[in-house]
Amino acid sequence: MRGEWNGGWRAGAMALALVGAAAPATGAAPESVTIPLKVVTIPGVGVKVGIEVGLGGGPPRLYTFDTGSSGMYAAYNAAWWPAQTQLGGPTIPQSYGSGLQLQANRVSTLVTIPTDQGPISYTAEVGQITQASGTSDGEQWLANVAAGKPPLYGMFFGDFGSGLTKPTEGLFAVLPQLPGNLSSGFSVQLGCGGGGPESKVVVGLTDPIRSRVTSWVKMEKLEGGPPFPNSNYPTYRQAVFKGHFSLAIPGTHFDFVVPAILDTGGGTTNLHQQPPFVVPDPLVLQPGATNTRVVSGAQFRVTAPGTLGTSGFDMGFITGNASTIDEVNVSQPKSATTIAEVNLGLIPFFRYDVVFDVQNGNVGFAPCTAATSAVAPIPVLSAWAMGLLAAGLALFGALAMRVRGARPSGYGRT
Repeated sequence: MRGEWNGGWRAGAMALALVGAAAPATGAAPESVTIPLKVVTIPGVGVKVGIEVGLGGGPPRLYTFDTGSSGMYAAYNAAWWPAQTQLGGPTIPQSYGSGLQLQANRVSTLVTIPTDQGPISYTAEVGQITQASGTSDGEQWLANVAAGKPPLYGMFFGDFGSGLTKPTEGLFAVLPQLPGNLSSGFSVQLGCGGGGPESKVVVGLTDPIRSRVTSWVKMEKLEGGPPFPNSNYPTYRQAVFKGHFSLAIPGTHFDFVVPAILDTGGGTTNLHQQPPFVVPDPLVLQPGATNTRVVSGAQFRVTAPGTLGTSGFDMGFITGNASTIDEVNVSQPKSATTIAEVNLGLIPFFRYDVVFDVQNGNVGFAPCTAATSAVAPIPVLSAWAMGLLAAGLALFGALAMRVRGARPSGYGRT
């Protein structure tokens, strides 16, 4: 593998030396960079998160930013992907919860991502998609690519998988391979309430980023999993922690413990049933349906124990029908081997900054920093969160009054 730091799209700007050799001081990668993300609502599909990436020296294109799958898989058209090296071997199968199924060649190519400090580049293995099926997008994939159109939801050119696992036949995520401290982890900051224009991912964790986290949960390592190339950090399970869940309405209370996935590509929270994990009928809108949702007005809660000396994760809200905000879906098992788990989807990302600390093996939750969308639905908060909000507003009002009283005469607009 080869890592590079570029201050512009053209060659010649502060290239890092080959991995394993000392990098010149002028070419060292920074500790941390900020990458803009785009939160969009696609009719008939729902909310998706996008990231701009350029391949093989081509211009940046929009890909889904997906913490629920691993490895980058990209549509191929020479107009937007000029250069790559075929690595041979069998094609890679890749499938997604949407039903989309891909076949891809394993290639080595330059991956370039725009950041607040100029583009970062790194040569990595990427899946070059050769076939697609399983959805309407899959059926039209090759035709749309040949016409120069984004084949995924009419907006994206593939999937930038940033999950921390390593499928047997699949690919590593790119972010934990980056040079220097950039591979230490990343903080996804979409903004509470549904994302907004300042949505971003901060790549490369620092002490100030970690210090904002109010709860850390240990991530479950992938037993026997290979480490990430270049950084040599460990890989983790797709379901990064085990969640303690509860659903309750008057007369019915259901507790269960299953693996939990934090998935920016997964939409709203989804309970993937597999006996003996079956949601009781009174809690489900359409009992027995292949896909349904939890009834509105139920108390949903997920907790996980914190790392030594820190508070645990505790997220609770009243269920409703606003996708990615308070809707909790329920699905029947797709096969007898389907694993019982909960894909938390985007809901945690619209309530917290979610910090994946690859270096230390923790996932953290911090107060939102990104600005929220003016038109986003307001999340339904649990009682304890409402109490904190009220206390915060009271404190803000008191401070505002003190500042107003301290203003000199003549202060104001001119």
